[in-house]
Amino acid sequence: MRVAIACLQETKLNAPDTSKIRSFLPARLGAHCLINSSGTSGGILTAWDPNSFSLVSVSRRAFCLSVTLAQNHDNSCLHVANIYAPAHAHEKASFICELSTLAPPANTPWILLGDFNLTRSPSDKNNSNFSAAEASSFNDALNILGVMEIPLRDRAYTWSNNRENPTLVKLDRVFIDLAWGDLFSNTTLSSLTRFASDHVPLLVNVSTRIPRPSCFRYDRSWSLHEEYRELIRGRWNTTTSHDPAKRITSRLKLCRRLSKDWNCRIGSHAHRERDCKAIIDALDLLEEERVLSPAESHIRALAADSLSLSIKEKVAYWKQRGKIRIAVEGDENTKFFHAHASHRLRKNSIQLLEQDGLEVTDHDEKASILHSYYSDLLGCSSTTTWNFDLGSLYNSSSAWDASSLSRPFEPDEIAAVFRGMNPNSSPGPDGFSPSFFVTFWYVVKNDVLDVFASFFDHSLSLDGLNRAYLVLLPKKDGARYAADFRPISLQSCLLKALAKVLTNRLQPLIPSIVGPDQTGFVKGRCISENFIYAAELLSCCHKRKAPTIVLKLDFHKAFDSIGWDSLDSILAVRGFDSKWRRWITSLLSTGHTSNLLNGSPGRWFQCRRGLRQGDPLSPYLFIIVADVLKQLILRHSADLEHPLVSGVPCPVLQYADDTLILLRGNCSAASVLKRVLEDFAQATGLTINFHKSTFIPLHLTDDESARISDILGCPISSFPQPYLGLPLSPTKLNNADFQPLVANVTNTFLVGVANSYLLETVLF
Repeated sequence: MRVAIACLQETKLNAPDTSKIRSFLPARLGAHCLINSSGTSGGILTAWDPNSFSLVSVSRRAFCLSVTLAQNHDNSCLHVANIYAPAHAHEKASFICELSTLAPPANTPWILLGDFNLTRSPSDKNNSNFSAAEASSFNDALNILGVMEIPLRDRAYTWSNNRENPTLVKLDRVFIDLAWGDLFSNTTLSSLTRFASDHVPLLVNVSTRIPRPSCFRYDRSWSLHEEYRELIRGRWNTTTSHDPAKRITSRLKLCRRLSKDWNCRIGSHAHRERDCKAIIDALDLLEEERVLSPAESHIRALAADSLSLSIKEKVAYWKQRGKIRIAVEGDENTKFFHAHASHRLRKNSIQLLEQDGLEVTDHDEKASILHSYYSDLLGCSSTTTWNFDLGSLYNSSSAWDASSLSRPFEPDEIAAVFRGMNPNSSPGPDGFSPSFFVTFWYVVKNDVLDVFASFFDHSLSLDGLNRAYLVLLPKKDGARYAADFRPISLQSCLLKALAKVLTNRLQPLIPSIVGPDQTGFVKGRCISENFIYAAELLSCCHKRKAPTIVLKLDFHKAFDSIGWDSLDSILAVRGFDSKWRRWITSLLSTGHTSNLLNGSPGRWFQCRRGLRQGDPLSPYLFIIVADVLKQLILRHSADLEHPLVSGVPCPVLQYADDTLILLRGNCSAASVLKRVLEDFAQATGLTINFHKSTFIPLHLTDDESARISDILGCPISSFPQPYLGLPLSPTKLNNADFQPLVANVTNTFLVGVANSYLLETVLF
């Protein structure tokens, strides 16, 4: 590790001599600036390698040491603001005021880092001692500056008071501005070992490029070239096979090779844009001296046309990488999409993993850990046991007509599916996004229709087509274990289209298949309905002093653990015909998956259980399975009563896998509910994490609550509780209860380099 710049806070040094500073800095950091401490408190020092940087200017304020450094190899400048904020509450307003007025020299990349001694959201502390007012002022100042925080991927907190029951807080941070994010798009942040301080040392790793993935990805900008369109059109039919799956697979493989060769030959749009500008500028200057010849004018016109095409390519390229679907104004703003793509890379890259207490940073070792974990999770079949009669839960006379699900596929229906997909969605292992099939529909149409026709009559071999990359998205800050990531499947486009056609047919029927208290993914139902219902019901229970068990369930890897045999049994009982069920079985059982680690695919493994997150069909299959729990509780309504009304079954509020149950508060009801939940888990594979589920007693004595907690195996908690992203409580909430929500909104919409670009484009 070669450090080029070091920033220290709370140095406790007052007018130290050079030898003192050199005693604790690496020898190569031979230049420095500092702010002296006040006695034994405070002090800021910034040091750098004089072989790499030269000092341009320095600014000293009460809480900030700012230096502008010129890189020796090209004289380009960086502005580094080293922050040490006060710990005392009465000084923090002065710090916020100073922070709001900081600014770098014009067009100079800017990085702010140090000990800010402030939190931004309740999640920044391991206790409830949180100041909403200070956090709001801090976030407002950051909004004024228009900076974005670099996420710390490997831990949640950076400071400890080192007590037996420690207070842990995230105080140390790194922020960058627009110019820095544009120039150093792959800036990342990690922690080092804390040994002599109560703060964790942080390491900023600066890279100028977003690394290219090792797998092929179709670039939408290619289709802007008539030469490329003609290449695909002329070579598509040169490979043949009687098997529709093999034929289209071989033709897509040929297109991958042709696309790579063509792209290498024409070069990047950035180089062509630079060359065209140079030609236009040279001819414009020449025109100031004399009249251009017809040939020279023609060359300038060609260069202008080529420049226009290159700019369109750049916009399409970064829009595809930025993955933004909501931008309307500013949708041609390349910097916006560039910044958002850079932010996504920093947020989702996996720098390290921890296993058996050891930190792993080597790529191959990380890939091995992930392969082992997810092949065990998805590659092992579930063993299920039915302790109840599934058929008795549902009326044999179905209230919905299943005949429309299995009708033949229509060409217009298939074409509409491709047009309806997000053209910028990430491709699967075949490398081709929906935009390829839409652009070249007149070329690929017959082959796609043949695939659907073979799938309809169950003669299609899906083994070569049914492949998916597993992208791992962190579920929380500081994700470092394989279980801390949410697996999202990037399917091959054809498989996703097959699933989407089935989804479009199933979607209108779902309201008739699942109960009214399931609001997840059901058209016409809203997530807010469940929250409002729960809040009103809790308020009534509280006012009437009704003893109530409030249970919020946590399913273990919900989508990833459903047993396929159980799913098929449920579909059969619900009235799905054998043809539809065979389609579902073939889509599930032939799937192979590979983990995508920082853009590089790993080893393949076959899936044997679970529903792919990212598959359009998966949410609907999941809520059909989840409806069994609702029906099972209804069958035991005599024991699981409504907390307010005798003889009425207890409410079961479901939003996909978010399940909230409210029932009359007594030990007998808790015992029955526990048995019902265990029966459901054994039948479907949807295991419930009772130790992570939450039991909130309402108007129950401490002894009653303790006994019910023992029966359920759930920890006792209190209100307010987070439910569907909002704080749920039977009583009126105060401002502090809404701070996690405010922090989420702030982080999502108000703070960030990409959003600043968009605001600049729209407003100015």
